[in-house]
Amino acid sequence: MNIESISNERRFIFPVNKKCGFFSSKSYALILTQEQIVLANLSDKMIKEATAEAFKKAKDEGKGYFAQVESAMTALNGLCSKYYSPTISEILAESNENFSISNDEVKKLRFISYNTVVNDDTLNQNAKSELIIETNKEKIKLILANSDNDKLVSQNSKQIFGDKLK
Repeated sequence: MNIESISNERRFIFPVNKKCGFFSSKSYALILTQEQIVLANLSDKMIKEATAEAFKKAKDEGKGYFAQVESAMTALNGLCSKYYSPTISEILAESNENFSISNDEVKKLRFISYNTVVNDDTLNQNAKSELIIETNKEKIKLILANSDNDKLVSQNSKQIFGDKLK
């Protein structure tokens, strides 16, 4: 579970993609706290390096090809974990693409899961879920980068935002 307590501040951190246009998106670490939502940009370079490092580590450990690929695919979660330690101010200062939204500014959150059961126990892993954050100023559409996090994102958002989550 992606949760950490830093200076009595609970953080829930998940990899997401933020829609930036009709066909484009950017990768971010979604950081939910009791005070604010922070989106920390995960640049293509950061993702490429983390993926290559995870792939190489799995290979050096003697894991087979599919285990290497699995390690590379989960590298995004590892990359997001770096945001447990720094303060929110440090995270925001890391990149001009990082930003935050005060929880008081959030009018409504919508969590939409498109996952469907393929057979008895298997979810359609190609289906993605969305978290839509609505403020008075804007609507931010986030696509969860890992469908395994759907339930955690929904529960943690409900814990922080209560009735604002629809």
